[in-house]
Amino acid sequence: IDLTGRDLLRRLGITDDVLVSADQAPCRLIGSAANWLGHDGILVPSARRVGGTNLVIYQQDPSTDVFEVTNEEVISPDQRLG
Repeated sequence: IDLTGRDLLRRLGITDDVLVSADQAPCRLIGSAANWLGHDGILVPSARRVGGTNLVIYQQDPSTDVFEVTNEEVISPDQRLG
């Protein structure tokens, strides 16, 4: 689920103040709901890097700790690299 849109985040109650707050409960609640609904992961704004995006992957099968990368795409290259 792509949760990077500011309008969507505001409708979910996630403002910029919530993103940088030490209280992670509101963000964890939304992430937990996405996981409970069976989604494989979410794209979310980074709280540490302005303009950054994090990919959160949910492990649906707790009996395995192996992930297989089948495809990759650079969504927004990090200007600090290179």
